[in-house]
Amino acid sequence: MRDEVIHLPRVTDTPGSRGSRIAVLIVQYLAENSGSWQVLRNLLERLDPGEFRIVLVLPEKGEVGGTVPSHVAIRYSRIPRLRARGGFAYLAGLLFAGVRSILDLRRIIRHEGIDIVHCNSLPNVFAALAAVSTGRVLVWHVHELEFRPRVVFGALVWLCGRLADRIVCVSKGVRDLFGGSPKAVLIYNGIDVNRFRPDAASGGRDGYGWIGVRQDAFVVTQLGRIVPIKGVEWFIALAEAFVARQVSGVESVRFVLVGGLIAGHEEYFSAMLRRMDSSPARDHLIYVPALDDPLAILAATHVLVQSSVIAESFGRNLVEAMAMGKPVLASPMGGPAEIIRDGIDGFLVSPRDVQRRADILEELFRDRPRLARLGAAARGRAYGNFSADRMASDVCGLYRSLCASTAGVVSRAR
Repeated sequence: MRDEVIHLPRVTDTPGSRGSRIAVLIVQYLAENSGSWQVLRNLLERLDPGEFRIVLVLPEKGEVGGTVPSHVAIRYSRIPRLRARGGFAYLAGLLFAGVRSILDLRRIIRHEGIDIVHCNSLPNVFAALAAVSTGRVLVWHVHELEFRPRVVFGALVWLCGRLADRIVCVSKGVRDLFGGSPKAVLIYNGIDVNRFRPDAASGGRDGYGWIGVRQDAFVVTQLGRIVPIKGVEWFIALAEAFVARQVSGVESVRFVLVGGLIAGHEEYFSAMLRRMDSSPARDHLIYVPALDDPLAILAATHVLVQSSVIAESFGRNLVEAMAMGKPVLASPMGGPAEIIRDGIDGFLVSPRDVQRRADILEELFRDRPRLARLGAAARGRAYGNFSADRMASDVCGLYRSLCASTAGVVSRAR
């Protein structure tokens, strides 16, 4: 779909000319309900429309369009997606589509009198080029710590470091990618800590009934995409190791895997479901398709497990669980190592160390007072450090610092 404003008369090419509010164009790379979109939606809900005039660009209507706050104007412009592999025909098509995208975005920037262009996610390179080519301030919001092919990832990191006026980094690990550049600022992702709370209502949906277990069940959950980097096989191995111990009451323990099929990983997805079906712990393993809202499942969860085999940039689901008073057992690298204090509000253990993880689950299964203490500490950690209000306040402060006044006089900070 072509963007909606290209047929309108050109009004101005002057930043901030539509009033005293700071005009921000936020470009969302994907129209899917991804983690980066959840973070962005939390931000959009908290930007004061009296201070900021927000225009959101989506590549298509997609599944996120209906969740945009009413004070945010939406425009559509086709933003080509980068692919891991492709031959000459793909590269030629990408170049053509990229030029068209840049021209579309330039028209939106000029028509709307934009002061700041905020690119959400590292692959959002065409929006970044549109911002630079129109002389606007560029804020590049980086959610990625690595992806393949690594040469493409490295090239995008280099380009971001060169073009951006400020780089919003969602963790210290992401910030380190930019080698101590003063452009790189740490702003942790934020969640709605007032919604994700221990006594949260689940919108009428009973998590226990939904996953088919009794309310006296002890539920261990893993949330996330069913892809190799998420280490699903290690979650299944953990279930098998725990069940094999024949702990008293083990019949009440359920390991719940929540996630969906991702294009390009069909074989892995099928292999993991087959392994669950053939596992000696199959009576304790439950699969639930991907969720738009994990609240009900988290409400029924006692311990959230993350089994990623690579360093992830953050860990939004971990923070949501912590805000609900659930301790987390996660990999000791990347964002989780910054979020979780080992032994205080959760645990950091390699997913491959299945026996150590099983030891921890057995201890928490037996010692419910300690489970409650860890959960209370997790709630305090999430509330104090990873709230959406704190994130929005930091981003608003960044916007203000990049504009000399609310009239939109740009202060380039190269």
